[in-house]
Amino acid sequence: MPSPLLRSPSSSSPGGHGGHPDRGFTLIEAVVAVVLLIVMAVTVLSAVLATTKLADQARSRTVATELATREVAAARTLIDGGDISTDDVLNDTAVENPTPLDGGVVGDDLVVGGTSFTVSRRIGLSAGTEGQSLCVSGTTSVTGQDALMVRIEVSVTWSTRTTLAPVDLVEYVGLPNGLKTGMDAIVVVRVIDPTQGGAGVSGAAVTLQSSSWYYSVEAGTTDQDGCVVGRVPKKTVQVTTNTYTVVATKPGYVGQAWTSTAAFAIGRPSYASALINRVTLSYAPSAALRVHLTTEDGTAAATDAEAAGQQLTLICASSGTAASAPGWTTELTGAVLEVAAVWPCEYSAYVGTVLPSTMEEVEAVSGTTTDIWVRPGYGIVPAPGSPGAPTATPTPEPEPTATEEPDDGSAASPSTSATPTTPPPPEVPEPSTPATQAPSGTETTP
Repeated sequence: MPSPLLRSPSSSSPGGHGGHPDRGFTLIEAVVAVVLLIVMAVTVLSAVLATTKLADQARSRTVATELATREVAAARTLIDGGDISTDDVLNDTAVENPTPLDGGVVGDDLVVGGTSFTVSRRIGLSAGTEGQSLCVSGTTSVTGQDALMVRIEVSVTWSTRTTLAPVDLVEYVGLPNGLKTGMDAIVVVRVIDPTQGGAGVSGAAVTLQSSSWYYSVEAGTTDQDGCVVGRVPKKTVQVTTNTYTVVATKPGYVGQAWTSTAAFAIGRPSYASALINRVTLSYAPSAALRVHLTTEDGTAAATDAEAAGQQLTLICASSGTAASAPGWTTELTGAVLEVAAVWPCEYSAYVGTVLPSTMEEVEAVSGTTTDIWVRPGYGIVPAPGSPGAPTATPTPEPEPTATEEPDDGSAASPSTSATPTTPPPPEVPEPSTPATQAPSGTETTP
């Protein structure tokens, strides 16, 4: 009897098909198994990576918090030790990486565990116990030793930060030496652009100009909110003859007085009961006007000779500007007037001394030159030859007259007129004079 181990496949397969119960996986089963294994591996790996990323972000945020706390402490040390200037406090200037790590350089990123961190610090004044920025606060009078505080703002970002917010810390400390209530006058200046809804004008240089030039103070440059804070020492303010004017300057901008600067006179700044002096200046990118004069009938451009000596008046719709009523007036020297820097607004214009009953307005836009045409007695009108402009009335030609045809049928001379002529009056013979008797001895001529 043969051994069961040596049986042929046909004898062990049901039905005689030669199958084997331990034949293994088919190719399809193997592929499906591999795919499932890959999916599971990817899922597990993604979870591991996400967990690792969150751990890295948490570690980076912890380091950022430590760096922010370190920077606040360093700023407090500078303020308490008098190592930071009053100008730095007043100008509210932001600096990056002012406190390097051991062996580092001021301004360079701080590298911890292979991650680069950037520390931004601002030191400025705050009004009241709320700790509001002087530029934001509506406080107009501050009294008391604790009315002013120093605000320290620190913000830390890092290179691997994605959706996480930066770490921000704000702390308030007492005033540094030399900047105390009743000692110095604080002038808070905000420069705004009314044509942009009162948005702040950044980058404007602000000076507190003294009536005695040697007492003038450079307040600094406005920040992104258009604000800058200046300090006038008490010893300067106490000079009774000394007054101040706040002046802002920025290339390409114009004040409402059509000047390259925006200015406001504040007189003597207060330094005791009303410590904070607030000034708001209106400043905007300048516009330009090119004014053309038309002829009396408005059908053509006037000549320089026709325009010379006439009085032109420009009126801006914005109140308080140089061209507001009664307007900006000048005497024309030619038919075209170029005004290089004007306040952007809607302008009307007229020539002469009598204001027209109705006048059109044209908008002058910042950064552009606007052409306007002015007709005497009418104000702003369409340019000659454009739609809506008056057209010249053609001069009627004389009607041709009929001419007499000569008898021979030839063409009549253009100078021969067909109008009837009056015949000359008939000649009237002069009456004869009878002969008179001549005295004797003389002859008479019959």
